[in-house]
Parts: sequence; C-alpha cells; structure tokens
Amino acid sequence: MILSCFDCVHCNSPNRSQPTGEQRVLTAREFQGLADVPPEAEWFANIDNRQTRRAYQNDIKDFMAFVGIARPDEFRIVTRAHVIAWRKSLEARGTVVASDDSAQARRALFPL
Repeated sequence: MILSCFDCVHCNSPNRSQPTGEQRVLTAREFQGLADVPPEAEWFANIDNRQTRRAYQNDIKDFMAFVGIARPDEFRIVTRAHVIAWRKSLEARGTVVASDDSAQARRALFPL
C-alpha cells in the first residue's frame, strides 16, 4: 500500500505553536511517532500539489503491478533493469504522458 501522507498530530494541528529559543515543541510521543514514519509516507507528505502527488502515485502503482511488488520495502531490491523494462512496456503499450507532472514523477522516482 502506498501512503500519500502521514498522520502527524503536531504538523496537522491548527493550533501548532512555533518554537522559541530552547522550547521543545514536539512531545516525546510525537517525536517517536515521526521517527517511525515510513520513508515512502515521508516522501509523499513533502509533495504539496495534489495533482503531482496523484501522478506519482499512479506511476508507482503501475510500476508495482508491472514488477509484482506488493510492499513498499520491496523497492529496495529494484534495479535499473527493472525500470528500463517497465519503461519499454510503457512504450509498447503506447502510454502517453498525460502531463508534465507524470513525466516528472517518473524522472524523480526512477532516474535513468
């Protein structure tokens, strides 16, 4: 499952205060919660544009289906050869890049 954002109580709080000097803003629980955020969720949370995030998600879902990845941690075994094979399959399917966001997503996630 690809996560589009993470649920950080602190960051999503409308009453979030700004730190002053040595003041600690995160509670110990919030700090630990952020340390446990999966890298893929962290990465998606940094994308503010909904359309860009959706383009990235669609490309990742397509790539995962192509190579048979079921869990995000399986990306660690992906090689350049997998990406090249996927790109060739897109070409063979006549996949047309619908937007600059989609092309940017492919370049960012799978640089060649």
